[in-house]
Amino acid sequence: MKKWHYYKKLHILLIFVAAAIVNCSPSGTDNGGVVMLPPLGDGVSTLVGSAEPGQVDGARDIARFNNPTNLIVESSGTILVADFDNGSLRRVTPEGDVTTLTHQTGFSRPFGLVSSDDGTLYVQTDANEAGQSIGTGTIWRIDTSSGAADMVATDLGRPRGIAELPDSTLILADYLNHTVSILDPSQATPARQLLAGAENTSAHTDATGAEARFDSPWDLVVDGAGDVFISDRLNHCIRRITSAGVVTTLAGNGTVGTVDGPLLDAQFNEPAALAIDDAGIIYVADNGGYVVRKIDVANNVVTTIAGDGTPGYLDHEDPLQAQFFGMEGMDVVPDGSFLYIADGNRGSDIGERFHRIRRLKLQ
Repeated sequence: MKKWHYYKKLHILLIFVAAAIVNCSPSGTDNGGVVMLPPLGDGVSTLVGSAEPGQVDGARDIARFNNPTNLIVESSGTILVADFDNGSLRRVTPEGDVTTLTHQTGFSRPFGLVSSDDGTLYVQTDANEAGQSIGTGTIWRIDTSSGAADMVATDLGRPRGIAELPDSTLILADYLNHTVSILDPSQATPARQLLAGAENTSAHTDATGAEARFDSPWDLVVDGAGDVFISDRLNHCIRRITSAGVVTTLAGNGTVGTVDGPLLDAQFNEPAALAIDDAGIIYVADNGGYVVRKIDVANNVVTTIAGDGTPGYLDHEDPLQAQFFGMEGMDVVPDGSFLYIADGNRGSDIGERFHRIRRLKLQ
């Protein structure tokens, strides 16, 4: 294990021990299976979820998740959640009521989500139908009424970032293999077509197609012009990719930090989840810094809008005093009014008490 990973985990553990000593209570307290969540308010609120894992449908005070890793806002306004350790897709209303959409044999470890313009839902899972999860990234087509999942393609590596392009093809960010690819789900046997990057080769290189380099590309979003923005996690920056595969750096100077300012002067710390609203504002879960950032491309500025930089759980009317932990997936209401964040446990036993969906009021 790398030393920085060891010290990072030790740092998180010490924070949790200190919190217990001073009896810092979370925003919702568990009372016999019922989470006493306060009403949704301004700033950062818990929409639903608890420190206790489970798979329980119902109202926000009783519903449970088990490491929710990602989510998208559906056209109806409901939130679809990838409940990773439950192997389920869950649907949440803006009021916090939860139902299970998909839970079937062979469908496990869901992460990437995208709803196409025609209403088709595609989901990426780390595992295939046989439950294997090494290099077997799988894309499924979901019936949004019945929840039935049909496999579209498998053996795709680990493309956890997934979005739809204007021509209805899917674009995939493979964080393990450091590539960005195109997949046409309408084909009888869909196969990946490399757009940018090189298999198993990590670096930071702005170039075209196979000459470009990434280091753990995580998530991606597409703007109204069809340009793709991708979180290049271990390069600590946000990249832009055109339809021709031309890769440039949009924001971040490659130095680890949480520094706001002009796009190419700003600093990020392992940016992961992305979201984009109808105005083209990009939201970034700065995973290593435990904060949420906003990229205003038109005005050439990055700002921090939520999180105090401490890993933990705290709701607050002042977003900059709130605390997050998982932050692996998020989405924004198209009009830019609310940002929803999947605040899971990052697959860590240290973070075992994080199984929530958080809401950040933006307007």
